[in-house]
Amino acid sequence: MKLCFSTLACPEWTWDEILAFAKENGYSGVEVRGVLSELHVNNMPQFQPHAIEATKAQLRERGLQISCLSSACEIQRPVVWEQTRDMALKYIDAAQAMGIPYVRVLADVAPSPMGKVDEFTIRFAAKELGEYAGARGVTILIENNGVFADSLRFRSLLDSIGMASVAALWDINHPLRFFGETPEMTYENLAPYIRHVHIKDSYMNGARVQYCALGEGDLPIQAIFRLLMEKGYDGYFSFEWLKRWEKYLDEPEYALKAFKRYVEFV
Repeated sequence: MKLCFSTLACPEWTWDEILAFAKENGYSGVEVRGVLSELHVNNMPQFQPHAIEATKAQLRERGLQISCLSSACEIQRPVVWEQTRDMALKYIDAAQAMGIPYVRVLADVAPSPMGKVDEFTIRFAAKELGEYAGARGVTILIENNGVFADSLRFRSLLDSIGMASVAALWDINHPLRFFGETPEMTYENLAPYIRHVHIKDSYMNGARVQYCALGEGDLPIQAIFRLLMEKGYDGYFSFEWLKRWEKYLDEPEYALKAFKRYVEFV
């Protein structure tokens, strides 16, 4: 079982602190979504062309991988497509240079389904990025945010794109929380496309989703782990502790160690 954590968990840690913690606590890798105040890989010193080899050496020395570069690229917005495309291509170039398999993009920015999206625009954008990525050995992962937490709708979108270089990131919270799907239903609909999985727990606090430590919410996390392992999933389980956005959450030192302990009992 391959475990990593998103750097959203530790917004006050330096790059060296992130790698040191991952190695010391038995993680296989990290998912990069910001380091300190910088959210975009394109601006991080570790991913500039002159620093790539040194960064790769850091990872090799610690036996770590970068599982995914998670961008903020919103491919559903035609009015800013040129800027989005430029950012996404730079992410893909960085992934190719680093040997990172995946770049995450969004086809609906909100975790919950809040409005309409233009699927024609999304297909056009995904195909353009998928073509560029595929030629460079990288896969674009669309996360199941917003309306695409509905796994049948998400499957229909991915089928219509029809490219091996465009696949799915399954955040386990969204289909169950917003559409009442069982893990089996989500898996059945998305199985051919699942490449990366975000693990988190939550419960409803009135009308608001409250994120919490694993086991304190009501998501069937252990069942999802077992389902994926039984089906032969060999990608990363990425702990997405949203400390950067949700300040009430526990500090990363505690939360990331607790995740590793929790997984030992799956």
